Amino acid sequence: MGLIGKYTHIENQVVEGETQIVTIEHPKNLDENDRDFEKAGTTEELEVPKVIQILTDYEEAYINIKATTTFKYYQRDKTVLNITYEVFKSKQDRIDNPLKPLKTDSIEMIEIKAGVENDILKGYEILSMQPSFTDFIVD
Repeated sequence: MGLIGKYTHIENQVVEGETQIVTIEHPKNLDENDRDFEKAGTTEELEVPKVIQILTDYEEAYINIKATTTFKYYQRDKTVLNITYEVFKSKQDRIDNPLKPLKTDSIEMIEIKAGVENDILKGYEILSMQPSFTDFIVD
């Protein structure tokens, strides 16, 4: 079981040999234990490596739940679900390269009804409601 749909993969890449200047404004009310306390209320410019975003669309990306964990959150008397999922270029890519997803991520602390809902099915339902995955369909 998985989800299939269009996915835009975002990769940040450092441009070799290029830099850019960024301006940092330090808040006036920094705590005295803050490592930048002496810079409170000042502005500084730093030279950093230039980074570009590379966007790649995958028309039939495949999402697979890698793991789920449920536990009782006693402080709030709730049962919560954590989901770890992987995004592949396609269903076939998952079969051919199961250890090389485009992305591995998680969604944590989702409240569920203990003993009533199947963790995996609930996980796919939650994933399909995420903004990046609303157009995905169940495979």
